[in-house]
Amino acid sequence: MKKIYLEPFQYQGSARIAIRFRYDISILEKVRLIPGRRWSKENRCWHIAYTDEKLNGLKRILSSEDVLIDDPVFEFKNNISSKKSSKRARGLQLLRKHQNQINQFSIWLENQRYSDRTCESYLGLVKSFLIFFW
Repeated sequence: MKKIYLEPFQYQGSARIAIRFRYDISILEKVRLIPGRRWSKENRCWHIAYTDEKLNGLKRILSSEDVLIDDPVFEFKNNISSKKSSKRARGLQLLRKHQNQINQFSIWLENQRYSDRTCESYLGLVKSFLIFFW
């Protein structure tokens, strides 16, 4: 029996449903019938916008006798928004906690005569790194 996994997915700031499965041409043909589906090369999955109608349509298109759809029993939107808000809160706490070090790094970059865009880029990367690993 073939298995398809549906899971919450955040893509460019919007709630999406990720469609994951082992490569199978018959499933791929069904996925290509889904209106509004997109492929994410970065996340290596197909996805669609989350709405109740699209979720029901997705299940209808993908269901067959030899396919099992594995979708966890939870509300997609609530799961995504809680992850997003907790990450933002962690980021804000982190930035307040390390603001002095970030300011010192900013001054050091300016003293090294990096361009404004390079300084912005480096500071953004450092902040992302700290948020991710904190």
